Amino acid sequence: MKIYRIAQSKYYNIYDVYEAVNEQIYNIVSFFLSRKPRPKLIPWNVFSLSRFKKIYRDSVQYGVVHDIRGLNDIIDLVLTNLAKMEACTMLSGHSQSSLKDIFESVGLDESIAEQISHNAMHPFWDYLNTKYGAPYSDFALNPLWNFAHEIFNAENDEYKLIILDKMLNVIHMRGDIASLFIEGGSDALSEISQGIGDFEKTYWDKVFFQNEDQIETTETADTTDNYW
Repeated sequence: MKIYRIAQSKYYNIYDVYEAVNEQIYNIVSFFLSRKPRPKLIPWNVFSLSRFKKIYRDSVQYGVVHDIRGLNDIIDLVLTNLAKMEACTMLSGHSQSSLKDIFESVGLDESIAEQISHNAMHPFWDYLNTKYGAPYSDFALNPLWNFAHEIFNAENDEYKLIILDKMLNVIHMRGDIASLFIEGGSDALSEISQGIGDFEKTYWDKVFFQNEDQIETTETADTTDNYW
């Protein structure tokens, strides 16, 4: 399942997230088992700093998101990497489920899980890593999924950008995982943190004044012919 299908859906279903994480577990393990020689690291992608900077600078200048496709691509990558981190955190033993149970739940051979579990030197443990750092976190995942829930239900692209920024703030606070999401890691997030606040203020001012106009229009409407 592609995460962007969830992100662009008006309705959020937690089972879609479970399915996405399970798919990542299956893909990560299957990629390792199917390659000879065995891969040393999990393939991993991050989003472009320059593309994101252009999106938010244009948004601050014009008050709207022009590069909608670019924004959705970044959201897709962030949510995909979040699902991959969840999968890696589980596979590395940071969950209540055994490796055997995890393999069984996604349709993988349980006997292979037993072989890996009983061998601390198995190359699979070294494989659970990326060129950007270890893809695990015990504390950042829950708040990131909470913000993901908001993105799934965002009313427009401008609000998606605001929630994405909140996700990046959580990632920034955990500097060790920043490089798993954005080109340049924590330094890049420090660079782009200046400016989004201005856009958020502009966005909420716009929403506030729109609501004020609607209230005023309602209060001054001619109700002469309104019998109900």
